Amino acid sequence: MVPVHDKTGRTVAVIGADISLDWLTSKLSEMDSTINKNEMLMASKFDLKSNSFIINHDGTYMTHHDEKRIMKDTFFNKIEACDGSDVEGLVAKMKDGLEQEYKRPEKYIIDGEECYLFYTPVKYTQWLMVTTVPCHAIDMLSFLNGISMSLICILGMLAIVIIYYFSIKHSFDREVKRAAHSYQNAG
Repeated sequence: MVPVHDKTGRTVAVIGADISLDWLTSKLSEMDSTINKNEMLMASKFDLKSNSFIINHDGTYMTHHDEKRIMKDTFFNKIEACDGSDVEGLVAKMKDGLEQEYKRPEKYIIDGEECYLFYTPVKYTQWLMVTTVPCHAIDMLSFLNGISMSLICILGMLAIVIIYYFSIKHSFDREVKRAAHSYQNAG
C-alpha cells in the first residue's frame, strides 16, 4: 500500500497491490535457477546453490523454496554467528529495513551451512529480499577461476617460448649458412 498525496501533502488516496505469494515464490525460484544454471555443473555436483527469498520485518518467510516455511517459520531463528559475525547487529538492521552496507560480506551459518548473506529492502513494503550463497560456492568459483587464469598464463608463456625458439633457431641457421657460404667462397 502506497499513500498518494496532493500538493499540500495531504493523503488523498492509497494505491495497493495484491501479490500472490505462490507467484512471487515461483519468480524467485526462476531467478535462482537462472543464476545457478551458470554454475550448474558445480552447483549440482557439490550442492552449492544460492537461494533467494523474501522475509517480513519480523523475519517471517513470505516466500521460500520450502513451502512449509512460508508464513510459518522465521529467518531470524535460522541464522547463527560465524567467524565473529554480528548476528544481533544484522538482525537489528534488517528489522529496521536498512540497506545492506556493501563492504566485504560477513559469513553466517544459515540452516547449518556457512553462507554469505545479501539483502535489500523491498520498496514500499516492510519486506526484505534475502539471498544466501554457500561460502563453498564462492570459494570453488574463485579456485576454478584461478586455475583457468593460471592455465592461460602458462599457455601464453609456452607460446612465447616456442615462438622465440623457432625465431632464434631460424636466425642461427641463417647465420651458420651465411658463415658456411662465406667460408666456401673464401677457400
